[in-house]
Amino acid sequence: MTAYLIVDLDIHNPEGFQEYQNNVSSFIAKHGGRYIVRGGEFDVIEGHFKPHRLVIFEFPNRRSIRNMFADEGYLKLAQVRFRTAKTIAVAVDGIEWDATTEVARNLDCDPNAAILALARGGASIRKIVRRTARSRSLVRNVLRGRRSGLSLGLLA
Repeated sequence: MTAYLIVDLDIHNPEGFQEYQNNVSSFIAKHGGRYIVRGGEFDVIEGHFKPHRLVIFEFPNRRSIRNMFADEGYLKLAQVRFRTAKTIAVAVDGIEWDATTEVARNLDCDPNAAILALARGGASIRKIVRRTARSRSLVRNVLRGRRSGLSLGLLA
């Protein structure tokens, strides 16, 4: 399952950090990663999160991210980052996307149809939640005929 690495960098030595920045891309590529966001403008929409410089990567899975962080060459390069920046890094699994998910996320379609179709196909509640990006509670209630994601305004 695709995984994302979300990094918040507080760079306190830009000149020193340049060495890390110039060399990290090869390790990201070596482990199947690619940049999604690289320090662009952002808005905190809600909450008290105060990021400095956000970088988001896509990897084939969380194991690839862990392998990069354990790579001997990367560990040496990471020492530069440790000296020049404060870092918060979080790895998170993505959602399994397929045609059913696209139908469920489409504003013109009833997301309940995807939930019910997956259930008729024998998918577990866990798999339905992952494929439709709906909460477990909502999926269970739709399957019980009690609730509609559409009527609750939960479309993306």
